[in-house]
Amino acid sequence: MCRQTPSYAHLIFHILEALPETPEWTTWVMVTKAALPEQNSLVGFKKLKELLLAYEAELHRKKCQFPD
Repeated sequence: MCRQTPSYAHLIFHILEALPETPEWTTWVMVTKAALPEQNSLVGFKKLKELLLAYEAELHRKKCQFPD
């Protein structure tokens, strides 16, 4: 892929594969894959970014609410 622009399908794949393999993230990935309108377009890529940011914010809120 050197000097080639990655496709949206590649970007989405690599983002999802790079997430932690904890139970909450594994479930999130399964649900998110099913919820993405397309997994090979700009629309799907933007939706994935929105969902990822929202989920990370939710995890952060929960961690602040219920610290270990």
